[in-house]
Amino acid sequence: LKDFIAAHTTEQDRHELAQQLLHPVKPRSLSVQAFQYRLMEFNNYLHWLPGQDIPLTPVQLKQAFYDGMPHTWQERFINSGMNLSQKTMAEVNRYFRGQEQQAIRKQHDNTENQRRESKRRRTSSGAPKQVHSKLPFKRQPQNKLGPDNKRK
Repeated sequence: LKDFIAAHTTEQDRHELAQQLLHPVKPRSLSVQAFQYRLMEFNNYLHWLPGQDIPLTPVQLKQAFYDGMPHTWQERFINSGMNLSQKTMAEVNRYFRGQEQQAIRKQHDNTENQRRESKRRRTSSGAPKQVHSKLPFKRQPQNKLGPDNKRK
C-alpha cells in the first residue's frame, strides 16, 4: 500500500495534507473522538507521501485538534480558566466530548420542546376544520348544443 501511495501521489499532495492538518474543521456529523482519530491517522499518512513536509508534533496536533472545534466550545474552554499548553491531549479530548454531549442534549431538548409546542398548538386550537363545499342544489351538466344539435 505504501508503494502504491508513493507512486500515485506528489509532493504537492503531501504539502496540501500538511496544510489541512494545520487548519482542520470538525464536521458536525463527526464525533469529537473520531475527529481526533482522523487527525492522528492523516498525520501518520504524511510519512507515506513523497515530499519534505514533516508530520505534526504532539503539541501541534493538540493545537490543531483544539482549533478544529466549534468556536463557542473554544471560548468556553478559555472562559473556564483552562490553558491548552497545560493540558494533555486526553484532557482536551475529554473536555470537548463533554461539550459535545451538552450540545447533543440541548439539541434533543429543543427538538422535544418544538414537538410539544406543535402538539399543544394543535390540541388547544382544535383540529383543523375541514371546509366542505355543499351547494344548495345539484349542479346539472351544461349541454351546449349548436344550431345543428352538435356539441361545440
